[in-house]
Amino acid sequence: MRCAVGGPVTVKAHLLKPRSLVLIGAVALAIAAITSAAAQTSRPSAGRSVAKIASSETLIPRWWVMPSGSFVNYKESAGLSEVAQETLQGQAELQVRSNTHVHGLPPVSDCIAKAQQTIEDPASTSLPGTGVMSEFEVICEKGTGNANAAEPYPCTATGEPFEIKATGAWPGTLEAPGSKNPIGYQYFERFSPVEVSVYCLQTKNHAVYSGSLLAEVRLGRLRFTESGTLAASEAPEHTIEFKGNMVVNVPRYKDVRAHVR
Repeated sequence: MRCAVGGPVTVKAHLLKPRSLVLIGAVALAIAAITSAAAQTSRPSAGRSVAKIASSETLIPRWWVMPSGSFVNYKESAGLSEVAQETLQGQAELQVRSNTHVHGLPPVSDCIAKAQQTIEDPASTSLPGTGVMSEFEVICEKGTGNANAAEPYPCTATGEPFEIKATGAWPGTLEAPGSKNPIGYQYFERFSPVEVSVYCLQTKNHAVYSGSLLAEVRLGRLRFTESGTLAASEAPEHTIEFKGNMVVNVPRYKDVRAHVR
């Protein structure tokens, strides 16, 4: 090859040997691996983060009692004692609602109720508090409130008075869904299975209802709001439910509540 001024120019091509190419390739791969490892170390694992969050949000409610004469804020547990085993006594003015819709009136009866429940915190603190509702009785008649129009199956007389009684013990377990209300976390007691008998006091008819119930555990009371329905065993299209607050107390203590450790 000749340049512009006419003199010959010799060009030497410096070619890399195969061994050199191999070394360069190995170095590049090593740098890429180190960079990738550093990036993974600098950001947390998504799987670990989710597991940690889920663990921190797990709430295990237990039964707590407060000694007489003391005061403990509802959001706190300092000064309270967990329950080995205690008996709750309950009284209430409950509404019984059915789905009969007869006589054009809302199928609601204002009733009085009483109950007895044994509560207990298991030895393992990783388990929620439990309970056994051994007695539950509701009386609904004209003198127990302003209305008596529930007329649950199989009661057929207009405004017929009736009684509802537990046919056996209801096992209960405390639950905490993790949602908060203005005074803190909400705690519930789920009773399942539940079985009651409805006795019609005028026609002498009788039916068994079953299902499960959910009561919010507030300070010294069980609150039946969206508690669930019980269905008649022989005619499941007929249902009843409870609405209202049941005041509960432990004779040896000032009040009882649910709380997390």
